[in-house]
Amino acid sequence: MATEDDDMDNLQHRQRLKASVHHTVVRICSELQDDDSKVPINNSVMAAIAETTWRYVQDVTQDLEMFAKHAKRTTVNADDVKLLLRKCPKLLEHISGIHQTHTESKVKQKKKTATKKKSSAAAVADSDEEH
Repeated sequence: MATEDDDMDNLQHRQRLKASVHHTVVRICSELQDDDSKVPINNSVMAAIAETTWRYVQDVTQDLEMFAKHAKRTTVNADDVKLLLRKCPKLLEHISGIHQTHTESKVKQKKKTATKKKSSAAAVADSDEEH
């Protein structure tokens, strides 16, 4: 059961996140204006972009949660993200590459750990034989 304090904390957290999105959108727009743009971006347009971005992120997170729930999981994973990006082939390819690289590095790390454990066990066995 959520208490009023929890609700207030969640609201404050959401407001901080939304403010952060707005701040980031304003910074990006400002950088674009500084580059070589001859057309300034109106503040109300920046606010509209920030609000649209916020709503889009909310939709994306809901979709990801639904994909995981449909797969009877409680955690969103890379397959959910790939399903979300199925209509954006270039982005899907990019994310798939990142995921593959990450998976390969995890496998290498596990192999290194397993090799170290075997080496340690062999060293212990050798020292036990000496005694």
